[in-house]
Amino acid sequence: TLMAVLCCGDGTGTISSRQKESLRMKDMKILKKKNSSSQQQTGAGQSLCLSAQETKFDEAAAEVKQLKAKPTDEEMLQIYSLFKQATVGDVNTSRPGMFDFTGKAKWDAWEKQKGKSKENAMNEYISLVEELKQKYGI
Repeated sequence: TLMAVLCCGDGTGTISSRQKESLRMKDMKILKKKNSSSQQQTGAGQSLCLSAQETKFDEAAAEVKQLKAKPTDEEMLQIYSLFKQATVGDVNTSRPGMFDFTGKAKWDAWEKQKGKSKENAMNEYISLVEELKQKYGI
């Protein structure tokens, strides 16, 4: 709940017992929701509000869809692989069949990101989208 206080508190670093109970109940609801959707749990306080990095990542994900021109296939694969690594983690599916050329290319690109942390993948994704915005416009 430290993250909750920092994000949602009144700035003094203290919260009332009523606010603590409310935050605890919200933590439990959010964690239940996360567990039911089989996502990895990141901690109770972090689930209450997005970090600045996650906010930038979400903004970049929305902005990349608004580029004036379509990026190259290589750039699209880089966007895809970093997004998947940041949101899912290491590749967790088997490689598509030999006639699924697009699926294999996407899988291979994602596999190359293996071992990269969520934070690093988010940062690289944000930087790439900024480059693409400069290159293609928004």
